[in-house]
Amino acid sequence: MPKTVYYQDGVTKITDPYYKCICRKCLHFFWATLVDSPCPECGNGDVFRSFEKREAETELMRLTGLKGKNIQVNPIQSNEIN
Repeated sequence: MPKTVYYQDGVTKITDPYYKCICRKCLHFFWATLVDSPCPECGNGDVFRSFEKREAETELMRLTGLKGKNIQVNPIQSNEIN
C-alpha cells in the first residue's frame, strides 16, 4: 500500500481537492492547496476553507449578510464559485 503524501502544512494530502476559500475581511473568493493560505487580496489569515463548493457559497452569503448592504461582492469573484 502506498504511503500517504502530505503538503508542507502536514494536514493537506497531495490527493485532496483544492480548498474553496472566502476571506472574512474582504470577501474575496479563491482556491488554495494549503490549509493555512492567507487571502491573496488583503493578506488576512481569517479565511473560511472547505472542499465543498456549497459550503463556501453558504459562508459567502452569511458573511455578506453580516457585513450589511454597504459592501458589494465583486460579481466576477462570486461567479468563480460555480
